[in-house]
Amino acid sequence: RCTNLKSHLMTWSMMIVSTAIYLVVGAAVFTQYEGWTVTDSVYFCVVTMSTVGYGDLSPTTDGTKLATVFFILVGIIGVFSQIANAFQSISTPVTSAGRDILERCCPRRKVDIDGDGTADFSYPLPAPLYYAKNLLPSVLLNATLQGLSALAYSHLEGWTYLEALYHCVVTATTVGYGSPLILTQEGRVWSCVHILISVILLGELISTFGTLSAERAAIVKRLQ
Repeated sequence: RCTNLKSHLMTWSMMIVSTAIYLVVGAAVFTQYEGWTVTDSVYFCVVTMSTVGYGDLSPTTDGTKLATVFFILVGIIGVFSQIANAFQSISTPVTSAGRDILERCCPRRKVDIDGDGTADFSYPLPAPLYYAKNLLPSVLLNATLQGLSALAYSHLEGWTYLEALYHCVVTATTVGYGSPLILTQEGRVWSCVHILISVILLGELISTFGTLSAERAAIVKRLQ
């Protein structure tokens, strides 16, 4: 446990330092050469490194376009990957605990193959039930975040709840249509938080699906 704690602290420390440097440098560059506010500059950097790319802000000079190429590469490869690793060190145990609770509440049928009184094998659920049961914690976590974020956008931007929810889903999937536009400084501050967490949680959901698929294939093979 001590080793895991040190590893988590190291991961979060590196993430905080690298993210802070990235955003401070980005804010300095874009406030100086594009005339944006600090909030807009940080917002642009977050939209860039998460690959959401709304398109509501974009560089206008050759120098800032060249700088943006740098921020794209460094942000995606070096910074956002660290943010994802740090947040998943929290979200993955939460969703794993949720699956454990569901397994205790709805256990699979077990069989004692060698007759020693101990169950040796758990029969796999049909694929639809297997994925529904094991993806439920991740789905609920994502749905809760998007639902609450939609409420925040409705308050900050004056959107209808449906518009806000649409925006949240477009953001989480990194499609980034850029509509409706975030116009207030407060909305852009919240967007920085929402973008990072929602993209990471959706990534965790997709990663979990891949892991579950491999695990079920192994169980079915053993059953055969």
